[in-house]
Amino acid sequence: MKFYSSATGAFLFNAALDKPADQFILFNLEGHDSQFILGINREDLKTPGTQLHAYPQIELPKDLNLEEQNIFFTMIDQNKGTITGYKVGNNWEPIQVWKLSLTQTEGERINSIQSQH
Repeated sequence: MKFYSSATGAFLFNAALDKPADQFILFNLEGHDSQFILGINREDLKTPGTQLHAYPQIELPKDLNLEEQNIFFTMIDQNKGTITGYKVGNNWEPIQVWKLSLTQTEGERINSIQSQH
């Protein structure tokens, strides 16, 4: 993964992924100026005890309390018609906090999701 300066666009450094990821989420930590990227593998969310990974790891605070940070994310499964909400717990473990089924019958597929802000 390559990191670039948001101010200049100049290349800063490379970071190797600790584990394959198919989804990436940009997030901030309370009380820190840096932004981080959360690497998520959808299949790992089905396995209890799985750890997510944040990058760049070298800039993560050593005394980070993830329970106090309140980092949440959602995953959409179009094939199953569900939206699932997760919280990042201690040790970067994803904790499922809610799940919504948007379909009325099994096999129904969601073709489009739009959000308004």
